[in-house]
Amino acid sequence: PGGRVRVRLVSEEGAPGLSVEDTGRGIPPEHLPHVFDRLYRVERSRARGDGGGSGLGLSIVRRLATRLGGRVTVRSAPGRGSAFTLLLPPVPGGRQLPASAGAEIGSAASVID
Repeated sequence: PGGRVRVRLVSEEGAPGLSVEDTGRGIPPEHLPHVFDRLYRVERSRARGDGGGSGLGLSIVRRLATRLGGRVTVRSAPGRGSAFTLLLPPVPGGRQLPASAGAEIGSAASVID
């Protein structure tokens, strides 16, 4: 409650991307190596009908990013929130975002309890 979610356009070494950051509970360090694994759920005690996920979403994101030649990363700290970043390969001859672009395209109060 009262948390925030921020979505930004980012650029890293010429690779365009998208960053989604929240001020939520964060992910415990022992779970970080597994969050992109298929069917992995950090909160196993929550039933799927109670707002728990299936453990497929992040694995799908990673697979699509990889197939497009990109990558997805996560940073998180318990009690401080998480940041997921999707980077795609630069488009040959395409317009590049400067590394300092960080254009914020949206910011809204979190609707997830």
